[in-house]
Amino acid sequence: MDNMLDKIEGVEERRKHLHKGGGDAAIEKQHQATKLTARERLALLFDKGTFNEDNLWVRAYRGDRELPGDAVVTGTGKIHGRPVFVYAHDFTVVAGTFGHGLHYKVQRTMQMARESGLPLIGVIDSGGERMGGREGSEGPGSPSLYFLPMLGSGVVPGITIMLGPSFAGSAYSPTMASDFYIMRNKTAQMAVASPPLLKTVTFKDVTAEEIGGATLHATTTGTADFLTETDDEA
Repeated sequence: MDNMLDKIEGVEERRKHLHKGGGDAAIEKQHQATKLTARERLALLFDKGTFNEDNLWVRAYRGDRELPGDAVVTGTGKIHGRPVFVYAHDFTVVAGTFGHGLHYKVQRTMQMARESGLPLIGVIDSGGERMGGREGSEGPGSPSLYFLPMLGSGVVPGITIMLGPSFAGSAYSPTMASDFYIMRNKTAQMAVASPPLLKTVTFKDVTAEEIGGATLHATTTGTADFLTETDDEA
């Protein structure tokens, strides 16, 4: 019995560790940028005590460094008593970039939302595909994050809440999957290519706000339906 209790205690300690994402220093850096963590955002989004996380135990590493949750939190919860699927990028873990685990978790969330007919919410805060090896690729035969949103479009309600950056890979599926698009001013930017990449190709200096700021998407491109000033408001 004591051995079983020790194992249960070990599981709970492991859970607490994973819930901290990138750790205290990364969480503090997120707060200094006036942004909430993925889990803090979900606590605001859902009715208290209704969020059920899935695939918490997915293991991901970059070299010897563990990446809790592979930079994304997925699951279901209730909003005013109604069930909703969600995925929320965790920017405290390697800037919320896309690896194998993240691809699997988000793809599975999209599939389950479509199969069950429930709404899907994406909380976006990501640097896009992860560089430095094959860890950012999806693997042969897997359904694509850039294909699944189209299958759900018009089938289940979709909402994107963009609170941080969204470049390259992370910029595609939110626009394809969403009926309503919410962007936070100043902290959220969305573009197919980042300023450093554009500099390499065009030799021109541009800012993230100039090529993909929330105000641009709310007033010019028409991508954003609602413009907010804080995570809480969004």
